[in-house]
Amino acid sequence: MRKIFFIFVFCSSVLFGNSLQAGTDSNGSSLISSFLNLFGGNFSSSSSFPYSSAPGSEYSGTDANKNVKKYWNLRNKLRNNFIKLSTDKGGCLPMEEVKNLPEGRFGKWGDSTVKLGWYLGLLGSELHMLSRPNSYPGYGDGNDIQNTIRELFCAFIALERLDRFGEQSIWEVHPVNVAKYLGTEGYQWPDTPGFFVRDDVPFHVMQDLGLYGAEGDYQTWIGGQALPTPPYNREMSQDQVIHLLLGLAIVKHLVPFTYSYQGMNFRHQAQIYARRLVDYVYAGQDQAYEILGIPVGEMNVSWLITNPVSPKVNWFGSCPLCVGWFDPFHPVDPDHMGQVTRGADARFFSAGFNFAGSWISGKSWNINPQYLLTWGGLSQSAVFTTPDNAHMVMALASIGNSWGEPTQDLLVAQAAQHDFYLYPLLHSVLHFGGNISAFLESKTLSFLNSAPWSGTGTEFGSDSGWASDNRFIRKKEIHNRTSLFPLESHGLDYLLLHNLFFIAKPNQYYGITPNGQPNSVPDFSVPNWPVPPSYKLPPIGYAVAGIPSYLNTCTVSTSVDIPITIEWDDPHGNRDSVAILLDSQPSSGNGIVTSTGTKNRFVYHGKFWNQWWWEDTVRFRLLDEDGNSTFLTVLIGYPGAVAAPPNIGAVGSPTRIVVNGWFGGIPLYGTIEMEFQVYAIDPNCTPPKPSAWIISGMRNAVAYPISPLRFRAIVGWTIFTLHGNAGVTLQAATSVGTTGTYEVPINW
Repeated sequence: MRKIFFIFVFCSSVLFGNSLQAGTDSNGSSLISSFLNLFGGNFSSSSSFPYSSAPGSEYSGTDANKNVKKYWNLRNKLRNNFIKLSTDKGGCLPMEEVKNLPEGRFGKWGDSTVKLGWYLGLLGSELHMLSRPNSYPGYGDGNDIQNTIRELFCAFIALERLDRFGEQSIWEVHPVNVAKYLGTEGYQWPDTPGFFVRDDVPFHVMQDLGLYGAEGDYQTWIGGQALPTPPYNREMSQDQVIHLLLGLAIVKHLVPFTYSYQGMNFRHQAQIYARRLVDYVYAGQDQAYEILGIPVGEMNVSWLITNPVSPKVNWFGSCPLCVGWFDPFHPVDPDHMGQVTRGADARFFSAGFNFAGSWISGKSWNINPQYLLTWGGLSQSAVFTTPDNAHMVMALASIGNSWGEPTQDLLVAQAAQHDFYLYPLLHSVLHFGGNISAFLESKTLSFLNSAPWSGTGTEFGSDSGWASDNRFIRKKEIHNRTSLFPLESHGLDYLLLHNLFFIAKPNQYYGITPNGQPNSVPDFSVPNWPVPPSYKLPPIGYAVAGIPSYLNTCTVSTSVDIPITIEWDDPHGNRDSVAILLDSQPSSGNGIVTSTGTKNRFVYHGKFWNQWWWEDTVRFRLLDEDGNSTFLTVLIGYPGAVAAPPNIGAVGSPTRIVVNGWFGGIPLYGTIEMEFQVYAIDPNCTPPKPSAWIISGMRNAVAYPISPLRFRAIVGWTIFTLHGNAGVTLQAATSVGTTGTYEVPINW
């Protein structure tokens, strides 16, 4: 992508006026909703969980009792009317609101991943309270724990589904694919981890929730016809990421580590997804810069959110009527990698993203110093920003405690403009054990007490401050809005505020009559996707055997050391958390494996003697935090040797003949002395070296060494036996333990 290089000064647009492309709707309906007021339909619904539109006798007693009863009433309404509890497409994505028209109910899914983040936070905080019956008696029982665990699993699957299949969702409606360029047919756009779409709710989910029509970022259903939305409606934006981080932070901090479902550990899943989302936001965009139209270089600009579905169209020829084609083997156009349409530039909030993501996942990202200063400035000036910016700034600061010790007081001060008091409460729960001021306690309790029994939205909350779809995201002026047709909202703002308050102030929780939830959330199985959900993906890797090193050569203890290096990655989680284990020692008994002390480096210690070629196998195990394993087998092969006996021999000649007896001047008998040069070579060494030798036997001769490499032999003679033979037996030993003998023949 090419940009003209400008030098600019960041100023008041962040502090006072325009939203930083938040992408969050700021009103309660849309032009499509208004237009659809003219159309009719029917509504029918069968609720699975008990909900009543008016309180009964149980709505009495302490404020805590009233709020807990109201909580479960609205919680069941959320389950019954606003969520399809399913891991299939469109499942576990909370609907934003329902408009009650004379003809029927018309739904809306907008900013669904914002709602998904709050839904995750609600479930995480609910599970925290349910797991502490001594602190929250009557809040729920074992059936409620099971229900919440199943919903939390479903919500995480929804997040992964939007991530895993998000690119394909955009590709399906991309102009290049819709135009059916040659090469597009059947192409499936691959997943880029961290990029997601806002929802995938198809019309049949809308039908299942008893709606006669609905609008969403994936489909709009009008008059029985499902209409796809354009790509830019579906793209992620930074506000969606921020509120997903909000939910992930609550799960990471409040859900007991022992809680898991279908192999998914919830706290681990929250940490992994926080890292994945911030990784993608940080990845940025490669940009080429020009001066006077001349390219001067290219650099990566971090904290710009791109749309990976940026197909490249190739052309046969250069004429206007030439045919375009798409290359599925090289699909991306790197020179025109586009940013998402809404909320793409996260640089101004990059420090907030870093602090929040780091607090959840433990990983840090690089921040430009100027944006670190900008973030510090927002601690004082965010109160002057638009609501769309204020809720993002406050959410990030609450998660990451990113203004240090004064963060709590700063958040309380900033909350006053739009009544965004949930964020300082969240901050206190995450970082200070729920220690809140009397003012914040009183303010929160007044919010909880004022919420209608029947639900939030204009139908019930127009005079209570609960008329918007989320009072902690929308501007204060619409908290008491009215509408031509009654609107019902999901109630996630009340539900999460309720749990955070009682987690912060358990002493306020008293006088509760037991809650009863007779029904159950369905049991979910792991989705049968072509590639399993990422938490089910095992680590990947391979093992490499290095060059053998020969130790103690030319000895009986000669051995071989072969280095083994494991290369690995975790496609879902934290690479550093993968354990690399030796599954077992080689069963052959020909070698053992030890660790070098470095995580991924081992040494095979093998035999050398008795075989010309040695082979063995070693198996390693990669184990991730979710218990997924991958086994790696490495083949070990190296040359050995069969120990050979020494090469031994001798050459010599007579050195003296001695006459010991005479008769009439004729020699009768005597001795012959000979000296021999011995060669004893050890062929098992490289290069060969001399071997030690001894005289082990004598035949018709007397022999003895006269130096390390020579011996003398003496044989007898007489006038009657002028010719004869004898022998001296030599024995040699090699350094590897083999021996050999050789008789040196002596003839005269």
